[in-house]
Amino acid sequence: MSTQQVQRTIHRVLQEGVFIDEPEAADVFKTAVKSPRDPLVKGEAGAIADLFNRQPSIGGSRPVPPGMMVTLAVPENPNDVIWSKTANAAANVFFTEHAFVRNGDGTVAPPIVSGKLLAKMRQAFEKVELAGLIEWKPGRLPDGNGFERVLLKQEPGNDRYTYTALLPAGPVVLHPRPVDLEKSRYFYVERSGGLAGLTTLLGPIYLKDPRDV
Repeated sequence: MSTQQVQRTIHRVLQEGVFIDEPEAADVFKTAVKSPRDPLVKGEAGAIADLFNRQPSIGGSRPVPPGMMVTLAVPENPNDVIWSKTANAAANVFFTEHAFVRNGDGTVAPPIVSGKLLAKMRQAFEKVELAGLIEWKPGRLPDGNGFERVLLKQEPGNDRYTYTALLPAGPVVLHPRPVDLEKSRYFYVERSGGLAGLTTLLGPIYLKDPRDV
């Protein structure tokens, strides 16, 4: 779908009121991603993040009194949007599925990689899993390189594992050159959590044949 279509859906939803429940949130998400073959694009992700971040209960600037989420008819700030508990739950599932960046103040930011690259990394990781080639090891990433983190998947449950892709972002220097993550040739996977709470590494997993120049 296009960014304009997502923005039109958001506009229509907000015309019906500033309170967003799960069906309204699902309508916005479905407009952006119709199917697994319809990857989320940057503009769509930005519009959804902006809508979510307009909640007065997040961001640390305007704390919400108890009960406000269900009793507020007209928000104090005209830009505020109130999300129900079920709408927030649906948003969290969507943000995990599409690797949105979670900020410490409760807000979110669009993913740092395209939906196409995210799908490619998940497929490559799944291929390694299905082939029985998993060998988690405690260890360190190569010295001197920076890495960008992208959520691959998160298991359900209290003692769940979280799997994070680590993409090379170039050497750690005073004035680094921008790196196009979309051209990444490989990535590592960090597994954290679980009963023992250990962090282990796997990789590199190649997105392109390492013999290709």
